[in-house]
Amino acid sequence: MRQSYPILLIIFLFAFTQKSVSQLIPLPNAKNIIRCYTVEVINEYRKIHPGAETDAHFESWLGKKIQSRKALREQFINYTIPIVFHIISKGEAVGTSPNISAAFINQQILQLNKDYSNHANSQYAVSADAGIQFVLAKTDVNGNTLAEPGIDRINIDTK
Repeated sequence: MRQSYPILLIIFLFAFTQKSVSQLIPLPNAKNIIRCYTVEVINEYRKIHPGAETDAHFESWLGKKIQSRKALREQFINYTIPIVFHIISKGEAVGTSPNISAAFINQQILQLNKDYSNHANSQYAVSADAGIQFVLAKTDVNGNTLAEPGIDRINIDTK
């Protein structure tokens, strides 16, 4: 009796994977290879259940959900995160490498905020405003006012 388990397992696996395995193996000159069987399963379900929800019903329901989420978005808390850039140099003039300028840092902050607020022209449907905004810190971790907002310039030749 115990020896029949491997044979039954093989038959069981073969029965449930026969269709999907044949779809995963590319056939020569095959133009319509199905890599996902979802559409076919849904169509079979709808044959058995003619009153089942249609794609149009689902899209309508989903559209309403998306609109309600967008309306709620205005109620979400937005977080502001102060950040400090530590610029390490050997005393080079500000604006020369590696002692980058404040204008360069400001551009990076603008881009970061653009990315996190979904204003970077993302082509992905799942893109969204993260509710996070980055700002240049006015003080360091000890509460001391920074000479330049968000910038801590460190000259390693004088430290």
